[in-house]
Amino acid sequence: MVAFLVCAIACVPIAFYGLRIDRKWWFLDPINTFWPVFVLFGVVQAWYSRAGWLAVYGEATVYWTLSLYIIGGVCVCFGYRARPGPFIGRTLPVLRGREDRSRWFRIGVITLLLGLCAYAYVIRNAGGLEVFLSSSRLNVSNIDQLTIGAYVAYFVPLIPMGLMILLCTTFSDRRYVLTKRLVLGGMGAWTFWNVYAGTRSGFISAVVLLFGAVYGAKRRNPSPAVMIGALSAVVVIVGFITQYRGDFYGGHFNVEHNSSQVLDRSIRMYTTAEGDSVPLGSEFGMSLAVVEYVPSQVPYDLGYMLLELFTAPIPRGIWPDKIYPSGKSWDQVHRVARTGSWINAAGYLSGPAPGFVGKWFYMAGPLGVVIGGLWTGMFLQVVRTYTARYPGIAGTVLAVNCAMLGFSEMNNPLSWPVGWLPSSGVFAFVLVALSRRHAVRRYMPRGASPALRAGSIWLRRQT
Repeated sequence: MVAFLVCAIACVPIAFYGLRIDRKWWFLDPINTFWPVFVLFGVVQAWYSRAGWLAVYGEATVYWTLSLYIIGGVCVCFGYRARPGPFIGRTLPVLRGREDRSRWFRIGVITLLLGLCAYAYVIRNAGGLEVFLSSSRLNVSNIDQLTIGAYVAYFVPLIPMGLMILLCTTFSDRRYVLTKRLVLGGMGAWTFWNVYAGTRSGFISAVVLLFGAVYGAKRRNPSPAVMIGALSAVVVIVGFITQYRGDFYGGHFNVEHNSSQVLDRSIRMYTTAEGDSVPLGSEFGMSLAVVEYVPSQVPYDLGYMLLELFTAPIPRGIWPDKIYPSGKSWDQVHRVARTGSWINAAGYLSGPAPGFVGKWFYMAGPLGVVIGGLWTGMFLQVVRTYTARYPGIAGTVLAVNCAMLGFSEMNNPLSWPVGWLPSSGVFAFVLVALSRRHAVRRYMPRGASPALRAGSIWLRRQT
């Protein structure tokens, strides 16, 4: 039965791509980052620890959770193909004007410098470079959340964004050969830094940015061989980060393993043997925990956690007793299911991301999974349709910044208004607005001849 349900889950994305007969596939479509994570959680994690899951939660819970993955995936397909998505994407307003490549180059330099200055401030706020490097898994949690540094950290993603903009403007221009090489080196250094920092999402984002800059500005898709090679490398390195991110500190990789041992352990992250301990604190484990204990021991959340969208932007310096609805909601599940890993700064028990099925089921049960699937598909279609309306570098900047929204919706749904929108989302639109050049609209005198009025480019057109 488990094998049948797992195969059914794997067939959902296969059917989704098989039914796309319009031949308009675009590698920066955010739905493309949704399905790999969908398969990872619902197929890989479910299959390789299937005996453990059955022993801990029982057949009924495991079968029902796998069925919810199928229901949710099918609803995503319907939501993506439904008419409201393209309609909304085509009716949303776009920024007026015509992009200026010289402005983009200056914007790229300024954006990169702002990001570097922000990261330097974060490191200084954390106690200096030596203190910052002394701990594993470098991230902005090392800084004091009561200071302005917590908000300066929102500017750190401007580093890869600036590199991507510079690469878009210089990659196909022979005048900037040296600049292109320097930018490529900077992108490689940033990618390596994300591996050292132990951030899987940061590494994947760096790869997406690189591909977006090289192929996105020309609206071309990478060849199948390039995509397969890149995807294989990403899978191995993500496994490596997961297994070894606690061993990077003090500026060194503190493990004495040869390359074959490192590769074997990195791949084993995806192929946990049945005899190994069950990873209760995994994303699929969180889905099982929610289905098992909600609503029998923990009541439905009914959207209470979404209040985090309004409380998150308020600084703790202004609101010392600030509430965290999302943290409070998941604290209840972690304490009952024993899936928590640490206590966060607000005093709540925290653990892995809840996953698509876990979060939507926690909010409204099976109906929540159906609603969440339809919403997710429609939302990702709106994003894809809207960003396609911007040509050139502007379209690439927006598409690349939105590409990881599919990953976000599968990993932790509805987290983008808190994390992505206030930082990368707003910055991307600001940069696109600054790159636009508007024609001056001149008005003809009242007594001008009809021929002069008809031939005036300023009266006929405004870019």
